[in-house]
Amino acid sequence: MKKSQIVFDITLDKDNIPEKILWSATDSPVEKATETKAISLALWDHNDKHSLRIDIWTKEMPVDEMKKFYIESIAGIGDNILRST
Repeated sequence: MKKSQIVFDITLDKDNIPEKILWSATDSPVEKATETKAISLALWDHNDKHSLRIDIWTKEMPVDEMKKFYIESIAGIGDNILRST
């Protein structure tokens, strides 16, 4: 069985505010970790029948980019619903 791994490495400042986010994946064509300014991760807890969310962004993430990030995320969720049902 094939396995794949996605790793997030988050550097925090003294107040535990994210300063830098790096991510890497075993199946990525890029061999080194790549920097990003935001992560939005949703998981489904099948035992309790609800979602779990992790939303992290760096303090340098501009508000206009954050808005675009979430609008594109919502659009992606809509596309997933159409494809999966």
